[in-house]
Amino acid sequence: MAIGDTGTADGYFKQIYGELSNTVPSHAHLVKDIPFQKKERLGDSYNFPVRLQRTQGVTYQSGTTSMGAFELNSVISGVMQSAQVKGSTFVGRESFGYKAVLSATSAGPQAFGDLFDEGVEDLFNTANFALEMSLLYGGSDIGTVAAGPGSASGSPVRQEVYLTAATSALGLWAQMEGALLDVKTDSGAERNANGAVKLIKAEDGGADNIKLTLELADAADEIQANDVFMPYKASGHWMNGIDAITTNTGTMFGINAATYPLWQANTFAVGGDLTVAKVNKAAALVVPRASEGDLKLYCSVLTWTKLNDDVAGLRRFNTGGGKAVIGAESIEYYGPNGVIEIKPHPMVKGGEAFLLDPSKVKRVGASDVTFNLGIEGQSEKFLRELPSHAGFEIRCLWDQGIIHPRPAATCKLTGITN
Repeated sequence: MAIGDTGTADGYFKQIYGELSNTVPSHAHLVKDIPFQKKERLGDSYNFPVRLQRTQGVTYQSGTTSMGAFELNSVISGVMQSAQVKGSTFVGRESFGYKAVLSATSAGPQAFGDLFDEGVEDLFNTANFALEMSLLYGGSDIGTVAAGPGSASGSPVRQEVYLTAATSALGLWAQMEGALLDVKTDSGAERNANGAVKLIKAEDGGADNIKLTLELADAADEIQANDVFMPYKASGHWMNGIDAITTNTGTMFGINAATYPLWQANTFAVGGDLTVAKVNKAAALVVPRASEGDLKLYCSVLTWTKLNDDVAGLRRFNTGGGKAVIGAESIEYYGPNGVIEIKPHPMVKGGEAFLLDPSKVKRVGASDVTFNLGIEGQSEKFLRELPSHAGFEIRCLWDQGIIHPRPAATCKLTGITN
């Protein structure tokens, strides 16, 4: 293979990894539960017609006068608007040196796989992790600094901080070691004015919170209590996720929740341990504005463990055909809406949970997770030569966003302690 001619390598890549994009990593619960639908953009957005109010042009008439022609009340049409979803584009990159790629390609598919397996799988998992994190917390933040952070010191500048227990999700942070971050003050101002913050280590800090070891670009960027984290340069560019949708009280996707109550989600303050009774109360908030139907509750692993104990202590439900199924992966029982399935999610923050029907959520865009950078109708290209380094790179990308056409059919539970 001549340098710059990747035809053989592209062929091996497709042969070995062609089916990888059809798999979903175990941590990607929302990716599994919300199928991707390819949709064409209209301008810079994906447009959805949504129903915000029912038709109310109705007439009632008593039986004594209904035999003749009676006057109908005026037409009051239902309200439809077009919601605009601006999808996010994610690109992950990994590189391989000339010599390694040339040697592996000339030695055949087995040697090619031996070289690429670790890098390809890692990049694929990174892309899916970023997608799952965006589906949960896009447009929001991924953690809040607790009181009493350590001082920034040393060269390079290091600082240790703890996240609050309510915003800690070890399954999220453990997968971000080495990642670059932005830090915002509680007023939204940029804290890291001198450059990106690098996550060196994330570990259990005790008391259900997380301890982070961070590298700062400058000591002047020292992080303070109540600061929040988000992926580097993601602010204003990543999709609105479940958290942003369920906490919105203003305009989102071009529609104002203050004008249309169906565009605003429910919230339920748990105020302590989450129990089955409290989950039922949250579900009861959803039913009046969203009708009956199965729901899923996504909660932290710590919350799920306590809920599992709670359900086990109840021993058996058998009223009116109800049941409880207790297993290693989820809890399922009948609530005021129908079936409620409680799923532990390692990336959900400890102090909150999300109740919704994922089948009602639309996940749309130009592309699901893929390695294929080619244009439709052209030959597929997986490797590209680096312009200023002696090697090739592969890229993994996705372009998509989500919308719930009736946020009133969701509920965010807050104030959970574990």
